[in-house]
Amino acid sequence: MKGPTDLERTLRTYLAIMTALDRFRRANQPFDRLTVAGVAHAAGISRQTIYRHYKTLTTPISIALQQRMRQFEARTATPFKNSQHFVETILEFWVPNRALLKLVVWAQLGPQLEADVRNWVAGRLIGTVAPSERPILVNYYTEVSLGLIKAGLAVGGPIAPFIVEQTQLFQRLTDNGRGLINRSSTIN
Repeated sequence: MKGPTDLERTLRTYLAIMTALDRFRRANQPFDRLTVAGVAHAAGISRQTIYRHYKTLTTPISIALQQRMRQFEARTATPFKNSQHFVETILEFWVPNRALLKLVVWAQLGPQLEADVRNWVAGRLIGTVAPSERPILVNYYTEVSLGLIKAGLAVGGPIAPFIVEQTQLFQRLTDNGRGLINRSSTIN
């Protein structure tokens, strides 16, 4: 009988570490107080196994975030139909990924999430807006996207009413933004 392959062992190690990290997060253990030895013990593996696979304890969380971002980018390859579709797409993808997002926040990987979302937004705007408008819109859509993702962390009940509420808010923000831009261009 054959033993597990290297890939299977690596996957088991990854899952054991992620499970241990999530247990520490749920126990309100500060991330910056974790030790490799403590995580290894909780995961049922050796410290050397962790060091062999990962540079830091944030690396497995970062890998999971990168994987989810690739899935999100693939899901959003087609243009959004309207603001409701934009909000729905973000929330329907990220709300089920709350456990990962909680790990991201706990491990203080918010800047990585922001950079990933910023790159996603910038990629979506290439060829769709004038280069002079792109920086403002990248900032705007990045902040809106991050706000939706963070708000999705707090959703405890059904997501449908939350999507409607967030869509209406996004539409008001967009309309107000257009009004401000139109007023400022007439002042000059």
